[in-house]
Amino acid sequence: MVIEGRGQGSLEQLEVKELMWDFRRALAKMIPIEAEVFCLRCINNMSYREIAKFTEISRVVVGVRLHRAKRILRELLKKSPGNNLGWINNENG
Repeated sequence: MVIEGRGQGSLEQLEVKELMWDFRRALAKMIPIEAEVFCLRCINNMSYREIAKFTEISRVVVGVRLHRAKRILRELLKKSPGNNLGWINNENG
């Protein structure tokens, strides 16, 4: 892999790229509804109500699926470089 630039910035860019690939692989390993709920909430910033309507599941089930998705992602990504998982641990998202 060719990394442009020098110093810490290049290392950080490489870590971010690796984390992105690890994130995509982790999402692919999840059951589809949990990956979908996670993406709708954490990437698209949809509310539980919006996700429930979109996916045709209850808000309670949205919460359960989101919790499971975050737990799975934490487990799968904990060994990734640059894995600051604070955004996954955020209780509001």
